[in-house]
Amino acid sequence: FPYTTLFRSDRTCHAGSGASRSYWCVRVNGLACLNNDVLPESGPDGLGKEKGRILALVLAAAQDRQMEVRMSAVYGLGFFKEASNRVIPVLSKALTDDYPDVRVRAAIAFYRIDPARAEKAGALSTAFDCLQYDGPHGSKRLAADFLKKEGKLPSNETK
Repeated sequence: FPYTTLFRSDRTCHAGSGASRSYWCVRVNGLACLNNDVLPESGPDGLGKEKGRILALVLAAAQDRQMEVRMSAVYGLGFFKEASNRVIPVLSKALTDDYPDVRVRAAIAFYRIDPARAEKAGALSTAFDCLQYDGPHGSKRLAADFLKKEGKLPSNETK
């Protein structure tokens, strides 16, 4: 049986109607695998032609209606530095997403690709803004960790 069957019992995946909203948790889990294992391990030259196909899917996921899918997708775009011309416009748009959990991950990903362009686009101010929100997926903590790592926030500021 297909492995996606394992996720079908999760009732939270059935929110809304239509195929685009069904089983969004499968998309989030797939993106999590990419973001946590596949892409960090592959490097810029890894995965060959497959990386281009993956990029197309991640770019599409960055436009998903479900916030958690967009959140995971924009974070993953930070692993596509070699495709910055395709990725940066999407990350720039995501910096203004309605949800701080998406915005902070877009800022982090953008900064990974090109810190100078990210700063010009407002990634740091977006991260500072996310310190004011406690999104359901840790936007405040992620913003603080990111800003500390980049030396933009004193390390003794924890909350």
